[in-house]
Amino acid sequence: MIGCDANGTNCVLQITVTNSSKAVQSTNVLPFVPPKAMRLPVAVVTATVGASVSVVVDGETEEAEITLTTSATAMFVMLTTKESGRFSDNAFLLEAGAVRKVSFVAWGVLDIAALKASLRVEHLQQNL
Repeated sequence: MIGCDANGTNCVLQITVTNSSKAVQSTNVLPFVPPKAMRLPVAVVTATVGASVSVVVDGETEEAEITLTTSATAMFVMLTTKESGRFSDNAFLLEAGAVRKVSFVAWGVLDIAALKASLRVEHLQQNL
């Protein structure tokens, strides 16, 4: 369980699936109440974009590492950008004090300045 308050109304269950080598294959966060019923703390999520690197995956691709931190637990953190590509993970739980790294994998040449300028980070508490 992660993030339970005294009344148990903000409890969420995090499920982590690993393979026989203990490598994480999947994680899922299941709230016990609808998100609109949660009383979530105000969280300030900070994203820092690193330099782009070329990676060979089915041809040549470029990607950038994004480091995320938060001042309080943030549920359903969502990243968007105007750049063409995908994030290695999106819509996840980010716990206070934890550092989370995700990659942005470009579909073509990555304009790192455009990624930094258009990167948008939102989470559930901001939209309640």
